[in-house]
Amino acid sequence: AVWSTPDSYTLLPDAKRFEMWEADEAARHGLEAAAVVCRATGPARNFAHATRLAARLRSGLAAIPGCVIRDAPPSFDEEVARSLGAARCAIVTFEAESTLGVRSA
Repeated sequence: AVWSTPDSYTLLPDAKRFEMWEADEAARHGLEAAAVVCRATGPARNFAHATRLAARLRSGLAAIPGCVIRDAPPSFDEEVARSLGAARCAIVTFEAESTLGVRSA
């Protein structure tokens, strides 16, 4: 099928009309908007902002009793990594003790 107007589509005339298809239009439009913003602000600025937010999240999580940051070993040295041209990304991995008495596997 092809979108013929913003609110409707037209089925294809051949056997492809019977193929299963599904598309998340909202996600596509969101990705498009994100790409526009990225181009306008620049990847370096976006990376710096994302890593600042991740560092803030790590710091906040580390202050919570029973919460352990898992995305780098405890011996990880941010300054040494930066001097070698490496940097943490904005993905934050952590483990938190359950307050409901549930044990993790």
